[in-house]
Amino acid sequence: MNLTQEILKSVCDVIADTNAGLTKSQLKTNLGFCGIACLDDGSRNNAYIYTIGLNKRDWLFNCIAAEWNNTKSLAKFVKFLESVFSPVNFQSNTRLPGMLNRVNDMLIFAGTQVNQKGKIVYTTKKETIDIKSEEKKIEPQLTKEKSYDYDSLKNKLVELSNISDPQKRGFLFEKFLTTLFAEFELKPRKSFRIVGEQIDGSFDYNGEIYLLEAKWQKAAIKIDDIRIFSTKIQDKSAFTRGLFFSYSEFDTYIFTQYNSRGARFILVTVMELYNMLDRKMKLQDFLYQKVRSLAEEGLINKNVFNT
Repeated sequence: MNLTQEILKSVCDVIADTNAGLTKSQLKTNLGFCGIACLDDGSRNNAYIYTIGLNKRDWLFNCIAAEWNNTKSLAKFVKFLESVFSPVNFQSNTRLPGMLNRVNDMLIFAGTQVNQKGKIVYTTKKETIDIKSEEKKIEPQLTKEKSYDYDSLKNKLVELSNISDPQKRGFLFEKFLTTLFAEFELKPRKSFRIVGEQIDGSFDYNGEIYLLEAKWQKAAIKIDDIRIFSTKIQDKSAFTRGLFFSYSEFDTYIFTQYNSRGARFILVTVMELYNMLDRKMKLQDFLYQKVRSLAEEGLINKNVFNT
């Protein structure tokens, strides 16, 4: 079997296809049956954060590539294919015939096929597995998670608190938020004006556009400020949302008037933002906690850190 990295990757893409392939549980069962170790996919889930790991296709490729690198043998990969396409499985999985055809379209380039009995057959006269690329290691395609400059962002936030000029501080706070959203790849737009109003900026979170309001003042935010911001959101479209950043706390009367009232915005204090950066929590994960609470509980002021 003259298997290359490209052929192996294509086979894994078919078998672990999101819509037409095996489930993660089925893949683990077949890998375990063949003695191929199931590698960590990088996903994490705890009380506060769920981190998405590698997709099934890359994860399956990594598992098989690691086995190949360690043993220099395709014996377990052959056993894996024969396990997946065992005739017994065809009775309970209607996807397998299509998968088998697609896999064979790839394997033909490696001089082999999986027959209707689920067995590997060779399209050449070779009777043993012959890998010309045994000396070349297949490097698992691990997705490197982007590293974020949490310390720099945290220091900039602290520096803002030392600026006494309110106008300058407000301008730099808006600039900081643009930097923050750019760092976490949320496609920020700087502050802009439209007819009759000023928008402090916007960003894209999961395909939804959020308008920004940013205030850095010592006095608590009053309900009038929230009413103005809520009107800005409502006047745009039914799918516009908003995020109100404030240095100070929010008047509790705001929660009485807007929690569980169909609000389309969330509230965040600078202290919450500092805690997020200090704990090296991704902004996307932080926002997810806030947005989910709004959708499920109607809370505009979810306290992510329970402090």
